[in-house]
Amino acid sequence: MTLHNETRSLGINYLSYDHVEKTRWNDISTAKVVSNYGLPYKDHNFKFPYSEMSSDKYPIPVIRIPINKGEWINDVLLKKGYNGIPTNTIVNKTETGLGATTCELFYTKANSIIILPNVPVIECKCEHNLTFLPIYAKTSVSQIKRYLQREDIPFKKLVSTPEGYAKIEKATKELKIDIYSTYRCLIDECEKIVQDSGFREKISYPMRSFFNFKVKAWVTATPLPMKSDMFQKHGFCWMVIEPTYDYKKDATLIVTRSFLESTINRIKILMPSSEHIVIFYKSTQGIKKLVQALINRGIITEKDYQVFCADQSVEKLIEERIMNTRSDLKFPLPKISFFTGRFFSALDINLDRKCDILALSNIFEAKHSIIDPFTEAVQLQGRFRKIFKDGKRYSSLTFITNTTPNIGGLSEEEVSNRISILERNYALIKAEASNAMNNAERDFILQDLKKLGYNDLQYEDGEFNPFAVECLYNTERVKQHYRSPKALIEAYQQTKHFNIKLIEEYVHLGEDDKNEFSNTDKIADKWEIIIGHLERFKSMKASGLCTDSDHAKGINDLKSLCPKDSFIFEAYDLIGKQGIRRNDYKKSLIEKDMKATKLQLSNAMRFDRSICRAIEEEFKNEVLLGRLIPKEEFMKRLGDIYTAYGISFTTYGCKATSSILCSITQSTVFDYFDASPQNKTKPASYRLKSFKQELIQNTEEE
Repeated sequence: MTLHNETRSLGINYLSYDHVEKTRWNDISTAKVVSNYGLPYKDHNFKFPYSEMSSDKYPIPVIRIPINKGEWINDVLLKKGYNGIPTNTIVNKTETGLGATTCELFYTKANSIIILPNVPVIECKCEHNLTFLPIYAKTSVSQIKRYLQREDIPFKKLVSTPEGYAKIEKATKELKIDIYSTYRCLIDECEKIVQDSGFREKISYPMRSFFNFKVKAWVTATPLPMKSDMFQKHGFCWMVIEPTYDYKKDATLIVTRSFLESTINRIKILMPSSEHIVIFYKSTQGIKKLVQALINRGIITEKDYQVFCADQSVEKLIEERIMNTRSDLKFPLPKISFFTGRFFSALDINLDRKCDILALSNIFEAKHSIIDPFTEAVQLQGRFRKIFKDGKRYSSLTFITNTTPNIGGLSEEEVSNRISILERNYALIKAEASNAMNNAERDFILQDLKKLGYNDLQYEDGEFNPFAVECLYNTERVKQHYRSPKALIEAYQQTKHFNIKLIEEYVHLGEDDKNEFSNTDKIADKWEIIIGHLERFKSMKASGLCTDSDHAKGINDLKSLCPKDSFIFEAYDLIGKQGIRRNDYKKSLIEKDMKATKLQLSNAMRFDRSICRAIEEEFKNEVLLGRLIPKEEFMKRLGDIYTAYGISFTTYGCKATSSILCSITQSTVFDYFDASPQNKTKPASYRLKSFKQELIQNTEEE
């Protein structure tokens, strides 16, 4: 067996297709193939530490199937002798819209359960074919039973939301149908199970019985690597559908510090020439604010827009006077259409004219609105199916976002540690409940147990939910892309799906920054934001992105915005970012560090070779002639030299400020000269015997 190099995007190894082609993947579980060739996998029940379940350690075999321009997945599968999508595969379509669901619905002659993430997608797939049964909240178990008993439909096609799958189980159980051996199970847009498990618990419910199906597959154009080895354990392989053509899409990435203004300006540019402007934005409140701003400025009228979102969001937006709001997709589209997250994937949008796409992420107002470059960015542009004469499916694609180094984003190790702590705390309190003295005490402890964070990693019945953990890792990964424009553009480039043009609307301070400051209460968090801006200004100046005057203006604007935080600006200048963080943002520790640093700086400056030579020269006559020099005169002349060399100082009787590096006292003379004080003379004086030559010699040696 030939293993190829690891791929960074999947963290797995490639098998040569020639070898895997010899195996009939339709009929034989790959578990046997994996076992025969000794590929390592670990049999466990999802025990912690979770970080051990790495796909790098437990690789899955991969087969690659080329696809030409204009071909569909069913075409290339038939060429290889497959009747539909083969079992025990994670199918990476690479491109959206290649017809994986169509293959299962129309060409696979078998009973199928197809799990799709959202209702609009299901309605879209089933609206023109009465032999398919859409299953979601409105569908009853009785309806499913009647459909399953119809003899005029030879191959049943149940198209369900993840939450609707429980109704299928109930209906088939009541009819005594063994779905695991008589139905194929296809989970489409499977990355949504990982992405949404943290806030949509039942989305992963089908996975509790998924591996019981004799024929089963995961399908998506944007797979996510997983920590768990559940697929390796069940003998899965990756099937990568590889386009033989260039599938990269031209796109513009606008990174801004004034999100609303940048978005409105982009819409104003598009309005005169665009047939449709389609806006993807995972924030209903953000959509409301944008619609209101566009109407108030006279850019659009009430009839120019439509919002498409979930039922509960429809009610909220209508209450807030965003009247053109609905949950189902209706054509024709108006001038501007807004789509929330439930419309990002799997949905087919067929327009008669090309549209311009805007995809929005606003960290400061809705952190959950950020778009994953590796999945959502690819999926949302893939909604538009019709290919026009110029070979394109839309006119333009623009991503507009802000970034901040303060968004967070835990490392994999930090996530693992966090999960371990949650598990440990849960186990400790659960043990206390077992040792309770009486039922009342036990009930009280169990109430507290339900409040712990570990419950977010379990199903309602207490069974561990591995996908909630996958979601946690994934959420932290996506945050890291939004720490800086550089990190974000690198992420888009690594997807290999886009030719990205970066536009940095990077004014020194924008409305987003002001909002961030106004919404930050903790002083340490505020200082961290200030440091982030100071680092950014320094980086811009170093790379030539701003002039000295622009750099100075940026810092002055920041100081004006934070007039009570002058201390942290001085601390940054003196001990830098690392010094402040090293002292955990505690003012007393920072001040102590600053004092020590000032002493080091003052010594370095006071004993610099050039200043030592200047001091020797200044008092040369007093040394040669043995002439007394009044103490006050010595201190003044030494102070003049310090001033000339930019050393800030204070003298006896003057109040020192935090910017002062050193003090000139009556004993300072002994730092430079062998001298004797003459206190009985008036005025009190020094006799300078000789300059300390080791000061010059030491500095020359250095």
